[in-house]
Amino acid sequence: MAPRGPGRHRRPLRDRAQAGRLAALTCGFPLVCRIASAFLDSTGINVLLTVHQQVRDAQAWLRIAAPTDNVQRVLTLIGVDAVIPCHSTLEEALSI
Repeated sequence: MAPRGPGRHRRPLRDRAQAGRLAALTCGFPLVCRIASAFLDSTGINVLLTVHQQVRDAQAWLRIAAPTDNVQRVLTLIGVDAVIPCHSTLEEALSI
């Protein structure tokens, strides 16, 4: 039987080591996260905040581009959009 529920297709970064490796790869370059999922839970929020901190420490930046309406609502409700800039399009995220 296949897993059910909104998380069955997600493969989130599950630990800080992975987030740190991702931040190290940016080496001062911008990192734009495109969240195509219609679902974002506490694991995804923690990953975003961890990656944001790691990327900031690497003197780069993280921006969220074109989140779905549901994801944007969660980001706003939790206050993540006050910490990580969210943009309605990829082009907008890259141009600022």
